[in-house]
Amino acid sequence: MIKRLIASRNWQAKIRQESVVSHWADIMGSRIAQKTQKIYLRKNTLVIVFNSASLKNEMLYLKDKIKNRLNEELGEEVIKEVIIK
Repeated sequence: MIKRLIASRNWQAKIRQESVVSHWADIMGSRIAQKTQKIYLRKNTLVIVFNSASLKNEMLYLKDKIKNRLNEELGEEVIKEVIIK
């Protein structure tokens, strides 16, 4: 019943976004979470804004790993692209 309600109201995207944001520190670690200024999921694109230039550069090389790790945590391929800012 709850799944049908969620589907009928198109709440899946919002639930996925909240799941990514709320588990960000657990998935990526406290060091990365502390330097994350903003994170949001728009459609199938995850946008991550860091407040550290050095971490931003490091994360640019790990975009695919981040995408795969988060999709694994979500249990489905929700994230198609990761944008690092």
